[in-house]
Amino acid sequence: MTTLAELVTVSRQKDTINLWLATECPPCVRMTRAGKWTEPRAVDYNNWQATWKERIRFTMSTSGVEPLPGGVPLFLSCTFQYKRKYHAFDLDNLIKASLDLIQGVVFLGADSWVDRIVSDKIVASLTGVSLNIGRL
Repeated sequence: MTTLAELVTVSRQKDTINLWLATECPPCVRMTRAGKWTEPRAVDYNNWQATWKERIRFTMSTSGVEPLPGGVPLFLSCTFQYKRKYHAFDLDNLIKASLDLIQGVVFLGADSWVDRIVSDKIVASLTGVSLNIGRL
């Protein structure tokens, strides 16, 4: 059985938080009707977000890593790793899903404070997402 420590790792170096998530990040889905998640893909996305937010929150708490403050310029570096070539999802939707995931957990405040983003999709031996967010 996989432990939470194998699914999420977190560290902090000065003003940067580094995360590794052993999961395939789903692309951002914005399908709502009257403010409710109704489409199956949207429900799955919302459930994935809730599960992984809680995993990150718990890991940060038990590791003693405090979130970055709100209202400060930030950068985000993200790498989406797949065991095979993966061009089914747009990179911008993966980035937005990552921002949705870490907003309010890894950094406080709005994602409009993220002023620089560097991202890529690569083929690697492990499937997962590497996220580094810090103060500019």
